[in-house]
Amino acid sequence: MTDPRVHLRLARGKRRAAKVLALALATVVTASVLGATGASAHNDGIAGRSQGGTADKGDEQDGSWIQPTEQVFFPHVRDGFKDFAVFNIYASQYENGTADITDENGDVVRSLRFGDAPRGSNASSQARWDGGDETGRIAGVGTYQAHIAADLGMWVDGEYVVTTVRETVQVRIASGIRNRAFTITRAAARTSRRTSGEGCRTRKIDRDLALKCRRGTFASASWRVRLPSRATKVRWDLVRDSASRRGGPGRRMETAARKNRRLLVVTATVTRSRHQRYDAVVVRYHRRVRV
Repeated sequence: MTDPRVHLRLARGKRRAAKVLALALATVVTASVLGATGASAHNDGIAGRSQGGTADKGDEQDGSWIQPTEQVFFPHVRDGFKDFAVFNIYASQYENGTADITDENGDVVRSLRFGDAPRGSNASSQARWDGGDETGRIAGVGTYQAHIAADLGMWVDGEYVVTTVRETVQVRIASGIRNRAFTITRAAARTSRRTSGEGCRTRKIDRDLALKCRRGTFASASWRVRLPSRATKVRWDLVRDSASRRGGPGRRMETAARKNRRLLVVTATVTRSRHQRYDAVVVRYHRRVRV
């Protein structure tokens, strides 16, 4: 006949296991994304702590302690839209929260840690991944695994019981489209066309170009600059030689026309007795590129 004390010990062990399991399932770790101005942002890889965090009941229904199961963010484009992946732990008592980010080969890219929650209080803690590895370089586009672990504990029959709970969440670094500024600088001597009337002339001087009239009609030079088809915010400038003389009466005219989406023509003209020397033609534009 079985000793009744054995049955009592087995019943107590089952109750203790049930309480620990209930605590683990009541703990929720969430993965989310934040922009650069997110109110919850903290230093990369180091957790912050806030009191009063509770698990959402919708997260407990499937028994999962990480919600949602996958996140996509864009660390290559720092424009405030999904710049970071953020992992949150909500639990009454936990310690040693960590998140190891691994690539498709299983190599650890970055190790993050959560702040320890004080025992006996409801607390939440987070770790934020900026997409960088241990050297600070942004990881490449692809899918990564965040292996999250935490020691959860509670008092059971006068004894503090600790169990380690682990879960994995997918995090994907995606490419993004970003506006970038570009500059084209061309020496003034590299003209596309030069013309002059009676009493005027154009002259190349090293990398510069001189337009000179002496009681003449006009001297003109044009520069044809090729642009990408999707170039926007196109700006141009003719860099003048500060040592060049203005000369006598006359006019200096500088104009530009975009012949089509890919061609910009910049033209400089002097008339009568005007002199001008140019150093370079500078064209600036923006274009959306994938990073």
